[in-house]
Amino acid sequence: MATTKQRNYAVDFWRMFATLAVCWGHMGSVGFRFTSGGVNYPDSTLFTGGPVLGVFLVFTGYFMMKSFEGKKLRGLNEGKSASSLALTYLKTRYLGLWPALFVGTLFGYLMCLAGSLTGLWHGKLLTVGEEFNGFKDIIASLNSTVLQWFGLDATGILADTGYSFSWNSPMWYISAIFVAGYIFYYLLCKNEDLTRGLIVPLIVIICPCMWAMSSLSMNDRGYGALAFGMFDNALVFGGWGTALGIFLYRPYEALRKMKIGEKGKRWLTVIHVLLAAWLIFICVKGLDGLYVTSDEIRINSEMYVDIIVAVTMIFAVANQDYLTQKVFNKPIFGKLGEFSLYFFIVHIHVINLVCGLVGGENVTTSWQYYLCLLAVIVISCILGFICQIICKKGIQPLLYKLDNAIQTCTRNGQIERGEIPEAEAK
Repeated sequence: MATTKQRNYAVDFWRMFATLAVCWGHMGSVGFRFTSGGVNYPDSTLFTGGPVLGVFLVFTGYFMMKSFEGKKLRGLNEGKSASSLALTYLKTRYLGLWPALFVGTLFGYLMCLAGSLTGLWHGKLLTVGEEFNGFKDIIASLNSTVLQWFGLDATGILADTGYSFSWNSPMWYISAIFVAGYIFYYLLCKNEDLTRGLIVPLIVIICPCMWAMSSLSMNDRGYGALAFGMFDNALVFGGWGTALGIFLYRPYEALRKMKIGEKGKRWLTVIHVLLAAWLIFICVKGLDGLYVTSDEIRINSEMYVDIIVAVTMIFAVANQDYLTQKVFNKPIFGKLGEFSLYFFIVHIHVINLVCGLVGGENVTTSWQYYLCLLAVIVISCILGFICQIICKKGIQPLLYKLDNAIQTCTRNGQIERGEIPEAEAK
């Protein structure tokens, strides 16, 4: 009798934690610092840095590779061109993520518009001139948003439109999944050995070297942030993280498939506890770098954290140690991991809202900062839940119906032209 495959909820735990860490990282780095007249709370304040975007990117590459391997083993790739397979993969990503991209961008646009009109919080509204020109700018900025709804803002194609690419700046991540995902999936289908054996390792190695040897950091995004003088750094960063996940697929799967005894599991648990504690400490305390320059600025920090992420996530995937099995692999994290996407798409503007209404000059203690952060999390949970309902109950079912209708019409056309025998179609 076939056994039901159990979902590994430890992956969802880390997605949830990374989403919260990104939220308080934006609160500390973007919130009061740039939108409320500066920082007045103590430097010792916790929950002000969370450079763990690598969690999302590593899992993106890993699960892309897992999907590719699964289809290949079932023979689903045979007789199909690399481009058609890559387009099918891209379609599945759009069906799953486009509702969140659309709602997140629309939410960001409305929040920017309200912020620009009222002046109560930070709003980046595209202006034709140097000042807000009312309806003219509203229409102009809304038109420029169309390309972002296609998921193209990570390519830099919207940079010449001013701030329009920033209605909801974290949406670059979804865009990078679309664009980089299509490229890598096509390369895997075209020549898997060349892609996994040469192209992916080169990307994993060369990109950090470029960031280390230039004034550009891996976290630089937006207008003018060109990697290799050619590509938007957001796309390169997203592509590098995806490539890292593909690169780590073999060692991750090797550990997952091992038969490990009790002694081995105990040692894995000890190592995992140390790594997980260090990663959480980095995000809570804000210690995010190995090296300090002469002017006491930490450098190379996110790359260091991503190395810790890459090693730590192997335990979540493998599910071989007791910390994963007894603590992280719980069904509750499955729900929270799914919800984290919708929390993610609203959090940046909730930060702008709270920081704008409270004002940086009024937050002078750590506890005042924590209360503001708590307000951000609560409001983001409420708005995220509303967005989840809109996406899952409203937009996504319509997308699936549209996809089914297109496939039906396409197949009927092929039958009518004799490209598919009618008996085979039935």
